[in-house]
Amino acid sequence: MNEVTLTSDALAQAKRLLGAHPEALGLKLSIERGGCAGHSFRIGYAERLAGDERVIDCAGVALVVTEADFPLLAGTEVDYVRDGLNRMFRFRNPNAREACGCGESFAL
Repeated sequence: MNEVTLTSDALAQAKRLLGAHPEALGLKLSIERGGCAGHSFRIGYAERLAGDERVIDCAGVALVVTEADFPLLAGTEVDYVRDGLNRMFRFRNPNAREACGCGESFAL
């Protein structure tokens, strides 16, 4: 699998977020260096498309990903979960070799 997918819960949350920000082109999904394991996921709003980015259509939700991050994100499933009082996006990336103990970062 070479695409990013959203579970039904993640899809519903993404639509809620984008509905509250109609100026956004979509959600920007990226991998940043940082965290105790070396890399972490970031999700935010994409206001415009840069020359090195592509749009992935996930059941009507636009995900914006850089060409450099795309191979690292290939096959990732994004879920939206409740953990106690917290709600968050959770990423299942088959490219990650390990995750840190807190679950906030991973190694490639």
